[in-house]
Amino acid sequence: MKKKLVFIVSSMRSGSTLLKALLATRKDVTNLPEIHFSKVNLISDFEKIHVIKAPAYYNEFNNYPIIEEKDAKIIVLIRNPYDTIISLKNMNEKVKIADKSLNYSFPILFSYWYHLYTGILYKLSKMSNEILIVRYEDLIQNPIRSTCSIFKFIKCEDTSGTQEYYFPSKYKWKWGSDDGGDVIKELKVKNYFRGRENMELKTLIKKNKYNIIKVLKLYKYSNTQIKKILSNE
Repeated sequence: MKKKLVFIVSSMRSGSTLLKALLATRKDVTNLPEIHFSKVNLISDFEKIHVIKAPAYYNEFNNYPIIEEKDAKIIVLIRNPYDTIISLKNMNEKVKIADKSLNYSFPILFSYWYHLYTGILYKLSKMSNEILIVRYEDLIQNPIRSTCSIFKFIKCEDTSGTQEYYFPSKYKWKWGSDDGGDVIKELKVKNYFRGRENMELKTLIKKNKYNIIKVLKLYKYSNTQIKKILSNE
């Protein structure tokens, strides 16, 4: 049986663990731990569709690996900069993933988000693979419709949408590879409440408004979505 490869390309803390879990609810899709793109040949699972996700680390924002498999489908997952950066900051504090000698301030984290997502589109423009852009906001606001579209894109046998998923059977979600937080363990998509605003980050978002608009438009965010992101609603 010929295997089909699907790569999830994204920043860290953009929802890739959630997306991978939702895709794994189909019988013909693998539920693999996070692995590097270069190790896809080591996969031995019997499912027909192999979903590989490897969010770019901080040192990869300018050299995210090129996907060599010409027949692979690529899902580009993006999340708005405010929520991505807040989540990155929280992750760094919880798991100490960041080098203590480095300053992972809001400007540094914004630079990671901005340069990564502009770089992804530049690299993909030179490839012939089929590409689907998935916005995290769409995924959590309408998970059934979003997953239905994704299942059709990767050609699952069952393309009905879902908002529920299950724990992986062969590994555990944990910080440093997948999402190790509590929300993912609820096994259902949650349109969460953001909570208190961070004024320092809000000021940074406002200062970089035009660069953010440029990226969000490239990733097909609607004008309404962009307005909400910039106003931090």
